[in-house]
Amino acid sequence: MKYDFLVFDLDGTLIDSQKDLASAVNLTRKNYGLAPLSTGEIKSFVGNGVTVLVANAVSERKGETLEEAVRRFNNYYASCLLDETKPYDGVEDMLETLKDIPKAVLSNKPELFSKEIIKRLGWQKHFIEVFGGDSVKGAKKPDPLVWFELIKKTNFNPKKSIMIGDGINDVKIAKAAKVDSLSVFYGFSSKEAVESFKSDFTAQTPQDIVDIVLGK
Repeated sequence: MKYDFLVFDLDGTLIDSQKDLASAVNLTRKNYGLAPLSTGEIKSFVGNGVTVLVANAVSERKGETLEEAVRRFNNYYASCLLDETKPYDGVEDMLETLKDIPKAVLSNKPELFSKEIIKRLGWQKHFIEVFGGDSVKGAKKPDPLVWFELIKKTNFNPKKSIMIGDGINDVKIAKAAKVDSLSVFYGFSSKEAVESFKSDFTAQTPQDIVDIVLGK
């Protein structure tokens, strides 16, 4: 076994949440009298936390602060959290195959939403910890402080840990923390973008993650 601790991103890595995020964004835009955006456009705003998502997706709003817009988005998103969101094909088999290796989630999605999704999917048995974008005050991926706080809380050997995700922030935090990174091709980032990340490993499917983790 190559790694003792596996750290996973959530959106675009374990779950496909594009439709529910788009629904919440477009309900927020509708509130301001704005036309809906495509799921693809909204997807491009995901990865840096909810404030950045709302700032980009509802940039034309008038009459309310960004903080108020984020509050509206969170209310809408809470109401549709798992309406269309599903695990990517093969993810549940991957988690089950790797059930004996401790795992955590490290997402830039708010901790409350991240934990609720893990709970509703019945995945608490798979993850010993779930960190969101607000779990460490003033820091989120790619800030290595988040990684070090996660390692500190879980007490695992960082040298035998790996960060698995679909975005550039997952690779950046791994490099900053001097651990291996694995980028998936099936998530929110394009094939060209993933290739440009220069991660240590890439995976076409969740089964590839298994093979890499187990050193096959």
